[in-house]
Amino acid sequence: NLKNDKDIVLAAISDDAIALEYASDNLKNDKDIVLAAISDDAIVLEHASDNLKNDKDIVLVAISDDAIALEYASDNLKNDKDIVLAAVSAKGVALEYASDELKNNKDIVLAAVRNDAEALKYASYELKNDANFILENMDKGIFLIKNASNELKINKQFMLKAIKINRTAYLFADKLLKQNEQILQAYNEASKE
Repeated sequence: NLKNDKDIVLAAISDDAIALEYASDNLKNDKDIVLAAISDDAIVLEHASDNLKNDKDIVLVAISDDAIALEYASDNLKNDKDIVLAAVSAKGVALEYASDELKNNKDIVLAAVRNDAEALKYASYELKNDANFILENMDKGIFLIKNASNELKINKQFMLKAIKINRTAYLFADKLLKQNEQILQAYNEASKE
């Protein structure tokens, strides 16, 4: 059976990593085969055995090549702080594939938004609604405000503070709040600086 012949599968993988998809279940559980495949294309981790999707070394190799490979890691490793931190530090939006618990971890989310402020959209609701967390980290990018909770974007006091930090925050304020005299004044004053 060609799908179970290690040499043939290795040759096929060296030509195109997606060949892992067609390997036997036995070879999808072979570290050498899977390492050869993910070294060429990390996303083929999807076709590895569940056992190897739960192997920290294999997953670290995959996410070091493409952090989005976290999507195919085991649920156990999606909840592993070291694995997820490595992924989100390389590509912030990999936060999408972290466990719910780690999407609520300030250290993990902070590492993600340091890499890409847009990553906040994958954080827990609690962190997207944490005014102090958002305001303290606005230097990471204006998209923190864009992806903050709607409750914060209608909160006048929060938006006044945000606009003072970065006037562009005004763009993400609630439509009615944009017409508020204090908000407009804060925006105009920030524009003069």
